[in-house]
Amino acid sequence: SGLWVLYLSVAACSLMPRLISKLFYVGLILLAFGCVALGGGRAGLAMAAGILLMWAFWQKKFVLLIAVLSGLGVVLGVFNANPEIIYKFPTRFQRTFSILVFKSPFQDVHAIVEGSNEWHYELMKRGYRKWVDNPLTILFGNRVVSARDMSSFYQRTYYERVQIAENMAAYESGLWTILATLGVVGFILYFSLFKYLLGPVIRSLWRHKITDYPSAFAFLAVASISAWVIFCWVAGHFPSEPLMLAVIARAAYDDQQEQAPCIS
Repeated sequence: SGLWVLYLSVAACSLMPRLISKLFYVGLILLAFGCVALGGGRAGLAMAAGILLMWAFWQKKFVLLIAVLSGLGVVLGVFNANPEIIYKFPTRFQRTFSILVFKSPFQDVHAIVEGSNEWHYELMKRGYRKWVDNPLTILFGNRVVSARDMSSFYQRTYYERVQIAENMAAYESGLWTILATLGVVGFILYFSLFKYLLGPVIRSLWRHKITDYPSAFAFLAVASISAWVIFCWVAGHFPSEPLMLAVIARAAYDDQQEQAPCIS
C-alpha cells in the first residue's frame, strides 16, 4: 500500500498547478515512505527510492535526480559509518533499514533478516532447478500444484513450507516465478506484450513528461514494470499489476491519439 500511495502521489504532484496542492502530495510522499519503512520489506524501501529516481528521470529534472542520488549516498554513508544507528528504531524499521548497511563480519545488523535470506535463497535455488529440469520445462515451465490445507502452514517444518511454496509457484521472485512456471516461452510472451503495449507510451512520456492523466498513467505503467524488472530477481510474482497499468496506459494513449485531430 505504501508503494501504491507513492506511485500515485508523485504522479498527482506533477499534475497539480497550485503550490498548496503540490505540498499536500509531498506530504503523502513522506507518509508513503513511512508506511514502506513500517512494512519491514527491504526491497520495498529500495523500490520506493527507485520510484523517486524514475520520476525525476521521466520529468527530466536531472538536478533533482542528482540531488536524490547524492542524498541516498549520504544516507548510506551515515548508516555504514555507524550501523548501530539502526537499533534506535523500532524492530520493523530495523528490518527495513538493514538494507542500508553493507554486510560485513564486523556487525550483526543483518542477524534479524538471516532467516528471511535463507528462505529466499532456498526458493530461488528450487525455482532454478525446477526450470532447468529438462528441455520441456525450460521451454514451457511446470504446472502449479495447489495446497490442500493451509491452516497449519506455520506449524509445519521449514522444508515442508518451502515445498508448499514451490508447488504453488510462490518463489517470491518474479524472475523465477515466470521461468519455473511458464518457461522461456512465457517470458518471451510477457516481453512481447509489454513491448507492444508500452512502446509508443514510453516515447510519448519522454517527449511530453507528466502533463495530463494519460501521461500520468503512462508513468505509473512504466515505473511499475521498471521496478519489477530491476527487482524481479529478489522480489515479486507474476507482473499482474504492471500489466494492468500497461493496458490502461495504452488505452489512454490510443484514446488521446484518436481525439488529437479533432482538438487541432
